[in-house]
Amino acid sequence: MKKLQWDKVRILVANYCNYKCPFCHNEGQDKTTTKERMSLQSFRRLVDILSNQPISEFNISGGEPFLNEDIVDMILYGNDNLDCDISCATNLSLIKPEHINALSGTRIKFNIQFPFATAEAFKRSTVTGNLDRILTNKYIISIISTPASVIKGVTTKHIKINRIFLPIIMRIPSIFASMKRLQAIALLVLNGMVWLMSFILLLPIVSLYSLWKLCKRIFVKPQ
Repeated sequence: MKKLQWDKVRILVANYCNYKCPFCHNEGQDKTTTKERMSLQSFRRLVDILSNQPISEFNISGGEPFLNEDIVDMILYGNDNLDCDISCATNLSLIKPEHINALSGTRIKFNIQFPFATAEAFKRSTVTGNLDRILTNKYIISIISTPASVIKGVTTKHIKINRIFLPIIMRIPSIFASMKRLQAIALLVLNGMVWLMSFILLLPIVSLYSLWKLCKRIFVKPQ
């Protein structure tokens, strides 16, 4: 077989999605297209063909890939038979703990799309989506599996912004920044308490000194 003219391959294993986001291009699919899923046999045949090609990335997409009941076996087969990076574009709504456990030893990187950042807007956009469930699944993945990065797409109105979320160790600087802010607040509070205590302790001394000076002026005759 001749060498491919491209080094990145993106394959659709399902041409439909469980979300109904109005802005989604769905890989150019007609919204009325018959629902179709790639068979595991066809997927394996494609991977076998690509195994000898110098590709750098193999991306599994859709639609929503996890609507294909063979998705885990597909990812496992790709992981075992390809040397390139392997990624999966998913909304993460259908992934289950058993899926995550099965994929925890693979090189898979999940490209997770978040239509909106608030629960209300998320529900309005996706119709069937639940933001809390997605965040929970993302947390489980971060604990169990080992993807190097997770891509999050946040849409504000009609603008789609992609951000890269690195592992927790890369968030240490921001954690320390938060700690410094808390430390600054604590120092301000402590400083205020010191001033207050100083005032309370010094008040009797100042009062006695003022009383002594007053008595001195009254009872001690000037010479």
